[in-house]
Amino acid sequence: MKTKKTYIAFGILTCAAILAFIFQFSPETHIVWNDEEVGGIVGWSLGFFGILLGLGASFFALLITGLVFASLSAVMVLVFAAVVLAVCFALAPLLLPFLILAGLIMLMSRRKAVS
Repeated sequence: MKTKKTYIAFGILTCAAILAFIFQFSPETHIVWNDEEVGGIVGWSLGFFGILLGLGASFFALLITGLVFASLSAVMVLVFAAVVLAVCFALAPLLLPFLILAGLIMLMSRRKAVS
């Protein structure tokens, strides 16, 4: 858990550093909000929180996609097991002559042992 919090903090600081770097070299950076240009630290903060919101949305989208893939793989394992079982039941009548032959051999070997 400690490593996860470290990664989250590192990600937030990296986003902040990138935005600060962009703001330093582009002082004309602004955000248009309700047809008004918002610049300075307020514009930078709005941009930063917009990027954080986008990163959070991407994280949850990837989380849900992973959950769907994991549940789909579990369902596919069950489908594969059902198909294998159905094939075994379908091929069982083809083995009937061999089972009869094996039963006769066992019956005859038992009669020889008894007499």
